Amino acid sequence: METTILFADDQIPEDQISDEDIQEIISQRYPEAQKGFIRAFGKMRGIVKALRDRNYSVTVANTYQTAMELATDRHFDIAIIDLGWFGDHSLERSARDAAGWDISNRIEQADKKLSPHQPTARIIYSSRFASNPEISEKASKLGILPFFKVYSARDAYPITSGQKTPDLQRRSADRDASNQNSLAAAVGFVEHLIRDRKTEMDAALKVLADAEASKKRWEFITIGCIAVSVALVTISVLSVVLFSKPVTIVTAISGAITAIIPKRSFDQVKASRKQIDAAIERVTKLAPQNSSD
Repeated sequence: METTILFADDQIPEDQISDEDIQEIISQRYPEAQKGFIRAFGKMRGIVKALRDRNYSVTVANTYQTAMELATDRHFDIAIIDLGWFGDHSLERSARDAAGWDISNRIEQADKKLSPHQPTARIIYSSRFASNPEISEKASKLGILPFFKVYSARDAYPITSGQKTPDLQRRSADRDASNQNSLAAAVGFVEHLIRDRKTEMDAALKVLADAEASKKRWEFITIGCIAVSVALVTISVLSVVLFSKPVTIVTAISGAITAIIPKRSFDQVKASRKQIDAAIERVTKLAPQNSSD
C-alpha cells in the first residue's frame, strides 16, 4: 500500500498556485514579510514535490485549522509537522511559535481512537533546533523525530546588486536539494521501520487468530463429546431398567471409551489457551505504548 503522509506547514503554497506565481502571490499575502520568508514557500513546494516523486501520498495542510481537522478525522502513516506557524494569522501571536505541538498531540489522541491502526510516526520540523536544543530533547522524549528545517538567515538578506551570483545560486540550489533529499531519506527510514514492525505485528496477530480458532474448535469438540458421553450413560441406566444386563455392559463400555475423548480434547483446549496467552504477550510488546503525558 502507498505510504500516506500529512505535511503540515504554513509555508507550503496551495497546489493551485503555479510555481511561477508563488513569489508574487505570497508577497501580496504577506506584504511585510522578509524575502527569506517569501522564498521559503517555493522551497517547501519543492520538498513536497520531492516526496510525491518518490511515490508518497502527501496531503498538505497549510493552515492550523486544516491540520487539526485532518489530524482528527484521518489516519496517516507519517506526519511531518512544522513547529512554528508564524504565517497563520488566525492564531494568536503567543500560540504561533509552538502550534506544531498542538497538531502533534491531536494526532496522538486520534491514534488512540483509530485502533487497530498503527500509530502515526511523527516528525517535528523546525529551524530552531540549532538555537534551542530543548526542543529536540522534548521531541525525543515524546517519541517524535526532530528534523532540522533548513531556513538560513542568509535567505533574508538580498544581494547588493539585486541579483544572485552564479556561485551563490549554485550553493543555494545545492542546499535546497540537500534539504529535500535529507527529509525524504528520513521519511524513507521511518517508513522502513513502520513496515518491519507492521509485518511482525501481522505475524503475531495471525498466530493469535489461529490459536483462538483452535481453542474454539476444541471447545466445540469437547462439549460434543461430553454430550455424547452423558447420552450413553443415560442409555446405560435405562438399559438396566428396560433391557438385559449384557446390553447394559456393552453400553457402559462404550460410554467409558467415549468419556476418554473429552479428556484428550480438553488438553488441546488448554494447549490452545497457552498459545493465546503467548500470542497476546507478543502483540502487547509490539504495540506502541501510549504516552500518559
